[in-house]
Amino acid sequence: MQTDAQGIRRETRRGDIARLCRRPNAQQNRIQFFELWLNAKLRHGNTVVLKIRNSRGQIKELRILDWSRVEPLVADDGEVFYRITPDRNCGITEAVTVPAREVIHDRFNCFFIRL
Repeated sequence: MQTDAQGIRRETRRGDIARLCRRPNAQQNRIQFFELWLNAKLRHGNTVVLKIRNSRGQIKELRILDWSRVEPLVADDGEVFYRITPDRNCGITEAVTVPAREVIHDRFNCFFIRL
């Protein structure tokens, strides 16, 4: 929030989070992104979003993954990972396993997933 010349507090729309909200990735605008998020959640009960980081470790893109190409994995010590198979629509060209901190997993009550 910032105060303008008349003393009225206004929301600022600058910074990394505001940029991500306006344009989460190169293929989608905000409306398309959240529409796909909601459709995936209603269709599969899960939405999985991969965080793409820049060289400084800041999140530069959010990409919604196809649930049929994602496999949640739980290590013996309880740590969670996600195995993602290639998906050209999301720009993933080879199978990769990522830790849970690199994924946003929005799910309904999934009684059969050990997470």
